[in-house]
Amino acid sequence: MRGHRKSSPAGYGRGKTTREGVGCGGVERYHPNTEEGIVSWAEGGFAPPEFVSRSRWFQGMWPLMLTAILVGVAFEMTKYAILEIRRNIHNRNRPRKNQQWRTNASRHATPRGRGVTRVALRPPPDFAKDLCKQWNKVHDSLEEMLKFGDMLIELEDYVDNSFIFNEDGIVGRMPGIKGFLKTHCPHVVYTTAMRYRTLALKARESENKGKFKDIRKECQSINVLGEKLDECLSVEHRHLQCQRRTRRVQKRLSDSPQPAIFALREQTHSDIEALNGAQRQRYVDALRELVHEFAPP
Repeated sequence: MRGHRKSSPAGYGRGKTTREGVGCGGVERYHPNTEEGIVSWAEGGFAPPEFVSRSRWFQGMWPLMLTAILVGVAFEMTKYAILEIRRNIHNRNRPRKNQQWRTNASRHATPRGRGVTRVALRPPPDFAKDLCKQWNKVHDSLEEMLKFGDMLIELEDYVDNSFIFNEDGIVGRMPGIKGFLKTHCPHVVYTTAMRYRTLALKARESENKGKFKDIRKECQSINVLGEKLDECLSVEHRHLQCQRRTRRVQKRLSDSPQPAIFALREQTHSDIEALNGAQRQRYVDALRELVHEFAPP
């Protein structure tokens, strides 16, 4: 309708009416003032009631806001404290539940300075030589593997693997078993040797419980023996989500004659077991003559 002006919506302020079109055929359109309307609506929504003044309204609101802030902070601190308590309890109980054989301290470990430092003893004169000889026998039987592991456990008393400190904290560690093997037995594979040491530690723990003899009768390989010992000691292995990236280093036979030594020992043992008394003695005598041929003058 011409000349009719629409009333502005409640709470949105006053608008303006314009005429659009040409001549007398124009149409009047209403354009509300949205900015002023929103501001006035917000002020009206958050304004205190008429019977309460602004100062009393603010005095009544700020305690509620402060209480809400304190409750939020207390909730976050409580959650953090609960998580820390759970983490500490888990870390405290995990060694007792998992791999209890690792928690036994050395009998020569004495507190000195910061932390616990091992007092390294002097090794026997032929210990390194005997260790190399025993390494050549590890593939003969499980008993030889465990004997080599026991020698590595004994080696812990002769090496120093304590931490190195400075003003900032821990900066390194002494070479320990790895350094000893690298110096005196470079042909010994460190990771494999430590596996035999771990197996010997588990065997000692199961022997203290009186179960090792029964376990040994059921095992014919190192993998089966490790599984049986883990089952006896309730050892739980945590599997990695992502496999470790390993780099395989191919060594030539001239660089590492150890595989040939292992193969020769296994072949010799199998040949001797197949012979009788006289033939076995003849075979041994032939091996001795062969050794004298290759031995340096």
